[in-house]
Amino acid sequence: TLRYAVPGARWSPAYDVRVLSDEPTVQLGYFGLVRQNTGEDWSNVDLTLSTARPALGGSPPPLAPWTVDVRQIVPLAMPAVSAARDQAAGANRMFKAQTLVAQEMRMEQAQAEIDTHATSASFHIPAAATIPSDNAPQKVSIAHIQLNAAPHYTTTPKQLAAAFLTAAVTNTSAFPLLAGTMNVFLDDTFVAASSLRTVMPGETFDLALGADESIAVKRTLNQRFTETTGLMTKSQRITYDFTLTVQNNRKTAANVVVLDQVPVSRNEKIVVKLLAPDERTAKPEADGTLKWTLDLKPGEKRELPLKFSIEYPNDLPVTGLE
Repeated sequence: TLRYAVPGARWSPAYDVRVLSDEPTVQLGYFGLVRQNTGEDWSNVDLTLSTARPALGGSPPPLAPWTVDVRQIVPLAMPAVSAARDQAAGANRMFKAQTLVAQEMRMEQAQAEIDTHATSASFHIPAAATIPSDNAPQKVSIAHIQLNAAPHYTTTPKQLAAAFLTAAVTNTSAFPLLAGTMNVFLDDTFVAASSLRTVMPGETFDLALGADESIAVKRTLNQRFTETTGLMTKSQRITYDFTLTVQNNRKTAANVVVLDQVPVSRNEKIVVKLLAPDERTAKPEADGTLKWTLDLKPGEKRELPLKFSIEYPNDLPVTGLE
């Protein structure tokens, strides 16, 4: 039996995710896209895919000294300067040489200490695979997994009057899901081509499933009122009054997260005051973001008030007003 390593072979993960809108689970197809141009076709081989990357070494590279000092400005005509520069250059060359030797010693030591069983995962493909030596991707199945999912909708009606379906999926399998391309299907309809970050067992990730027209969203400006305030010192106050409307036209209940915002003042003379909603209902974040979380029954309609004022001195030029 002869075992040997050759260059020119690699693989990358790929996924097909199928979501049923009325079920709290997703079906995840885990695949490997295998390419090779080793000069030898692999016909009906017993294939194992590994996540080991021995080229990285076994330990992180060290940090070189980072020093700061006072810059010395010396006339170039002085002979001592050339000597000092030559000495500094020699010391710099010696430091680089020592660093290079240390890196070479570390690489030799790291490669000798790599434990691929402790730092990587291997996937044994159950069926025999044929991979021609033409560098074309060949799709092999790693696993088909059913995962728990919690669907919810997110909408930012100020930007777009649409609700986007997202499924929070928990990796309850024993498989690490490596970063790779992903095709997403909703009720057997292709909805998105995206990518998946590395997700370890027990972690949760989000699947973006696109806009759902069955959740109706609208943002209405009821009034924009400008008035002058103050007796001695005149100020301008602009009051904005909006209504956000969300209606669930689905036959099932829906969890909808609504996002909007109030302005953020960067000057103490500009005062922004939230008038509605009450901060106990939706408290602004540091960046002014407001968040409502709604549980809507089938056919339910909810109206959310948003009202705030901006007040500033008359003689103060203010930017960012709508």
